[in-house]
Amino acid sequence: MSVLPDPNAPRVLVAERDPDRMDQLATLLEDSGYIVHKAYYVGDARDALRHQAFDLAVIDTQMVDRDQRPLANQMVEFNPLTWIAVVDERHSAPQSFLTRGAAAIVQRPFTPGVLLRHLENALSGQRMSLAGQPELPDEDGRTAHDELSRLLAQRLTEQQTLSKLARALSAVLDLDVLLTQVVDAAVSLSHAEEGLLLLPDEEDQALLIRAAKGLDTEMARNFRIKTQDSLAGSVYRSGRPVLVGDQGPQKVKTEYLVKSLLYVPLSIKGEIIGVLGVNNKYTDRTFSQHDLELLQDLAAHAAIAIENARLYEESVLRTRELTTLVEAGEAASSTLALDHVLATIADKLIGALDAGQCYIGEWAPDKPALRLLAVQYRALWRPTAGPQFGPVVEPVLERALFSRRPVLATLTAPARAPHTATLLPHRYAAESAIVIPLLTHEQPLGAIVLARIHETFTDEHVRTAQRELQQHARDLLNAFASSDARRHQDVLFAVARRMIAAAEADWLEIALWNAAQRQMSIALSCGGSIWLEEAKPMLALGDFPQVARALTAQTTISGLPKGDVQMLAELVGGQSILALPLIIKGETAGLVLLVDTLVRRDFSRREVELAQALVLQAANALDNARLYRDLELSLHELHRTQSRLVQTARLSAMGELAAAVAHQINNPLTTILGDTEMILADLPPDDANREPLEAVSRAGKRAHEVVRRLLAMARQRSGDEPLEPQDVNTTIRNTLMLAETHIRHGRIALAVELADDLPLVAGVHGQLEDVWLNLLLNARDAVAGHPEPRIGIATRLSSDRAGVEILVWDNGDGIPPNLHAQIFDPFFTTKPPGEGTGLGLHICQQIVRKCGGSISVQGDYNEGACFTVFLPVYPERGEP
Repeated sequence: MSVLPDPNAPRVLVAERDPDRMDQLATLLEDSGYIVHKAYYVGDARDALRHQAFDLAVIDTQMVDRDQRPLANQMVEFNPLTWIAVVDERHSAPQSFLTRGAAAIVQRPFTPGVLLRHLENALSGQRMSLAGQPELPDEDGRTAHDELSRLLAQRLTEQQTLSKLARALSAVLDLDVLLTQVVDAAVSLSHAEEGLLLLPDEEDQALLIRAAKGLDTEMARNFRIKTQDSLAGSVYRSGRPVLVGDQGPQKVKTEYLVKSLLYVPLSIKGEIIGVLGVNNKYTDRTFSQHDLELLQDLAAHAAIAIENARLYEESVLRTRELTTLVEAGEAASSTLALDHVLATIADKLIGALDAGQCYIGEWAPDKPALRLLAVQYRALWRPTAGPQFGPVVEPVLERALFSRRPVLATLTAPARAPHTATLLPHRYAAESAIVIPLLTHEQPLGAIVLARIHETFTDEHVRTAQRELQQHARDLLNAFASSDARRHQDVLFAVARRMIAAAEADWLEIALWNAAQRQMSIALSCGGSIWLEEAKPMLALGDFPQVARALTAQTTISGLPKGDVQMLAELVGGQSILALPLIIKGETAGLVLLVDTLVRRDFSRREVELAQALVLQAANALDNARLYRDLELSLHELHRTQSRLVQTARLSAMGELAAAVAHQINNPLTTILGDTEMILADLPPDDANREPLEAVSRAGKRAHEVVRRLLAMARQRSGDEPLEPQDVNTTIRNTLMLAETHIRHGRIALAVELADDLPLVAGVHGQLEDVWLNLLLNARDAVAGHPEPRIGIATRLSSDRAGVEILVWDNGDGIPPNLHAQIFDPFFTTKPPGEGTGLGLHICQQIVRKCGGSISVQGDYNEGACFTVFLPVYPERGEP
């Protein structure tokens, strides 16, 4: 059933040539309670005005008759009818219609509220005139008509401002710029001290400032209002504006009071998307109903523009995310080299999430620590908020500042040990560093630290770094002199990367001098490192149970850091953390840690989802790279094994040849020795030839003993030879007969300390000599080329008297601790290709174990090596 209009409702003539606009206007007015008469042509309008009574007319100023005369110019014929001029946005002089009798001017585009208010104001003015109230001048000589004209001109200016702003806002697609323009316009239109635009967080639990004017920067950054129990929150929840003034100080948020405030909702399609507000904190001026109407009109335009900008931003972000995913996938798939894959993944994650640090670590359920595979930094810190250099770099830094010149330092072994107290690069087992002081008028400005993780710098690297710094020093200083270095981060990191490339460094850090605290604070850190085979920096998970739970439960850590995650953020010099488990084939293989060093923020749902997609790509790429690396290592080991087997076969053939040669030598030796003994038996003691013949006999016996030992060592063994009582000292002396001359020939000092009265040990006849020979020859090789080379062999009774200990030592380079467990593996050797088979120590271990003993090595790198062999005492007959 249709509803009949109120017969007493105001009658309005609408003259509009465009059918669509006519329908919109007619619907708006009828829904607002007006009786509408439509006129599409000038003739229809004039006929209606002559024969019908109207309270008001709304005239399209572009409507003309056949003689091109505008209807607006003809309205003077129908005085005193009140009419409103609707002008096009391109009209050059809309104010001219006021002189033609128009009560108000509405300029397209306009909101429904604007037109309705003008209609109400125009009808009110008409009734006043009909009541016959006289227009008496006020004390300033102004009549009501003058005041009405002034108000109309002011309203027109405001409408023009809104119209221009609407056009300007519709052309802006950068959301941040748009929001700033909206707040500027709100402050200008309402003559307010402060303006702010609030948008909800992802959980819809709080309103955050996205743009502000007149507010303190730090206050705006930390501005957060709950949607419950706050004035702005009530506007957001209810969709109704709030205007408060002359009621005492009003609380906007905790500890922030204002004298007057006006907040209106931002809504589109019936949905509240935010709040636009203005405050007067110091002045006594209160906001009026007219201010409220203006702010509502502005909010209506702003909401549409914000939604358009959001849609555009959404499409740009989606395109950027897809591009990032495609580029990351292509980059990760372009190589199977594990180090390149790790570096590419870390770089893409930092760029996609605007983070400052990325850590990629490996983990196993039975391991208590996260072992870092890759670390990448592109980090900035606010002045004085950055971390300090630790005890590794500080002494070098002091030297550089004192000498006022660059210092090249090779970091000592203790300083290079992996350190879990901090994850800054100079703790990552760096081999060396270049520290360049930054000075002005002999006063410190800061310092640049270049680090190499796996190699050392040279003096040429120092000179190159200096030249590069001289070219870009001004850019660096200008960027850091800015109040917000982040605005210049592209310049800063471009310079950092050029210096890293020029000095062939892994890392660069820039620290600035804080005169108040009299210390250096790191402001920039750029670079990265990969650890594949080397000892990796570790993060003890026992200190971070939330991280450990995320690994076991395969969950993501995001949001503002709390508890031990906050401790981890402080540890790495960060403000916010996003941690994602690295899952390969359903199993947690590690963790990806992203850190923002500048902003304490919640990573958005979109950022988390993008990071998860990138980490999934990373997991697949890492799995493929590891499979390829394992295959490559297996092939390499297979080739090495094949070459060693060939070498072993050659050694076996040479052994057989040596045995044959020794056998051939042994026959004439036996004849020589026999004949010599026969001659000596027939010679009298004082014969002159006796002494030379005895020398021949001694030499022959010595040669015979060498041949006997050679034949004994070359003899094939079945592997099940029984253990027999052996005199350790005798076996050592037998070995020295073969090797001592060769050792001393290399000008190597040989120390032999054999204890007396040692018990017999269990051993296979002829095999212990193999052990001593291998260890002595290895010791000889270890000291070759060293100043004052010394090796030695000693025996002693074990402290528990259960066996004999044999020590073979040298003063060479020693063996790194991480290789102690590998040196007894078959085919493992540290000698150059072609100089070792990698079987000697393995054979020694097998022989010693067969005797029921053990063999071990002591001594760190640069401290020499000492092999200790323990052989149990041979049991007396009747003992078990």
